Amino acid sequence: MGLTAGHEIVHIFSGFLTGANRPNTPPEISLFSYRNMSTGEAGRYWDSESLGGVVEFYEDRKDPLGNKQAGIPYLFGDGHRNSEGRRISDNYIDEFVSRSKFSPVFLS
Repeated sequence: MGLTAGHEIVHIFSGFLTGANRPNTPPEISLFSYRNMSTGEAGRYWDSESLGGVVEFYEDRKDPLGNKQAGIPYLFGDGHRNSEGRRISDNYIDEFVSRSKFSPVFLS
């Protein structure tokens, strides 16, 4: 949830800095595959700069909640749709949330 909040705060700052209620992010501030000619994606750019990649969640088809669950988190090195993703360790997430310990090695 913290990642999502940070991502969305970047969009809020874009609005604050531009004074627009629905600002367009400058096209230079985006990841490659999400870049288009008229706007960028500041939230995803922030994700990449702060995490060293982009986190995406994919549905776990075995989960009894189906598409109502958060999904399985993967970290991708860049915004390219064909970049290789690495699953983020469930143990790391559990430890981080429970604050039992913080391990800088969070990829499985």
